[in-house]
Amino acid sequence: MLVMLPYLALATAEVERRTANNGQMILEDVPPIPADLADALNRYQNIRSASFAGWTQGSDGIYIRTRFGEITQLHQVNMPGGARRQITFGSEPIGEVATQPDGDLVAFTRDQDGDEFDQILLLDPASGDTQLMTDGKALNNRVIWDRQGKRLAYRSTRRNGRSNDVWVQSIAPGEPAKLVHKADDGSLWKPIDFSRNGQYLLIQQFNSVIDSRIWLKRLPDGEMRLLAGNAAIPSSNIAVGFDRHDRSV
Repeated sequence: MLVMLPYLALATAEVERRTANNGQMILEDVPPIPADLADALNRYQNIRSASFAGWTQGSDGIYIRTRFGEITQLHQVNMPGGARRQITFGSEPIGEVATQPDGDLVAFTRDQDGDEFDQILLLDPASGDTQLMTDGKALNNRVIWDRQGKRLAYRSTRRNGRSNDVWVQSIAPGEPAKLVHKADDGSLWKPIDFSRNGQYLLIQQFNSVIDSRIWLKRLPDGEMRLLAGNAAIPSSNIAVGFDRHDRSV
């Protein structure tokens, strides 16, 4: 004889049901979380982190991204265990940071009012002055310096609001940005490294995790040559940089 009494007892037991999150969640047989448990966990969860963002001129100090309030800002630390000096004060968190080779300037990205359309700004850490380098409207990021500290390369959607084109821009006042690669597809294109002589730009194309390609662009309007990857036989290829003689990547 088959006995079903335990199953019947379980099926007919009363279920304790309550709502949470202003009625957006329905919880069944989940006990309330004590308020003191959340307070105890805050010591492990509500902490400040710091991440390395680059070296200062001469490598005698570093830049870090950290926060004291709600917004991540850029800080400078000049010695091990030294005090952090805040050098950005915007209302939005700092994104990418790229320090100028053989110079004191810092290029960084930040959006406006959380719109996620990054802009590139140039910062003088000594004075705290910043200069907007991009158009203020399109998405601009993946910024790198050339080896001489005179130009920036980055990806931008400024041409049509969609395509991930690659642009190069001098930091000299009044010189406009130049479009060096016009993306004809929806994939991500981004600059990786300038050659040491400044004549070539290494560019990464990312279609998917199994299809990424590496290109070499002769600046400003020269040949765009495929170095690794193939549309017919997809493979993953990640660009890192030029060697010290500009002979290989």
